[in-house]
Amino acid sequence: MKRKILFFTLLFAGFLSFHRLFAQNYEKELQENFRPAFMDMGDVETKVTKLLASEPATNQQEIQSQLRQRKEAQVNIKRQQVGKKELSNVELARRVRLSTVVIGNAYDCGKCHRTHVAPAATGYIIDEDGIIVTNYHVIDSARNRVNGTKKELFVMTDEGDIFFIKEVLASSLDDDLAVVRVDTKGKKLKVLPLGHTAQQGEDVYVMGHPRHNLYYWSKGIVARNVMGRSVMNRHAVVPLMEITADYGVGASGGSVVDKYGNVVGTVSSTVSIYADEAAQRGFQMSIKTTIPVIQLKRLIKLQ
Repeated sequence: MKRKILFFTLLFAGFLSFHRLFAQNYEKELQENFRPAFMDMGDVETKVTKLLASEPATNQQEIQSQLRQRKEAQVNIKRQQVGKKELSNVELARRVRLSTVVIGNAYDCGKCHRTHVAPAATGYIIDEDGIIVTNYHVIDSARNRVNGTKKELFVMTDEGDIFFIKEVLASSLDDDLAVVRVDTKGKKLKVLPLGHTAQQGEDVYVMGHPRHNLYYWSKGIVARNVMGRSVMNRHAVVPLMEITADYGVGASGGSVVDKYGNVVGTVSSTVSIYADEAAQRGFQMSIKTTIPVIQLKRLIKLQ
């Protein structure tokens, strides 16, 4: 009888130990692989409010002035080694994620004392000291009011750090590009190297935040490289790279990378094709238009 009691006691203890180990492994795997789908607005509001209290607000009129005045200016960035080793899809996504930021708006609603935040678009880091690429139209949209008075444009990294956009360093309306600077207060950021022109048929990958769905990763190919009408200035003809990797509103300004983890383009816009264009009925396909990296390099001076 005593042996039976001892046997079942040990069996039960073993079961409890196995259950605890399983629970620990489950929690670890959950934390490592599953992230929130959307921004925690309360947490971001708290961080933005603290930041507003600790440093002077950025002059948004000055930001808009810089956007228009610093066309075709060149920005000095540290030279990064271009990747030559093909990465697995998992490693590639992990690397790109670390260099991808959320671009958001902080504003007053005019009805309460809280500072509200709203994710707006995407950007990516090209210099560890806080130089970020996004679209011209993303920065330009800050002129509009969002349920009140706009206060700041901010970026949030994958690690949850938040920085205000302090300056537009260079821009190109025709290429829908803006290079901005944030004050990282000495923190070094993860960088994506700038690659070369991707060829038609080459695999490409996109990471962005379509409709606030954070860090959405998609794969496609280069459908074609063309000289086409600028998405921002219909009078200008510029190089464009059309791809099949999926993205949508909110992914504007995200990076397009090759299988080595090099930037080959920047997300810009979409064009929907309908069987009946006039009535916009019978949707058939969406052409994804991006800005090839050679256009960004015109704004960059490598040190």
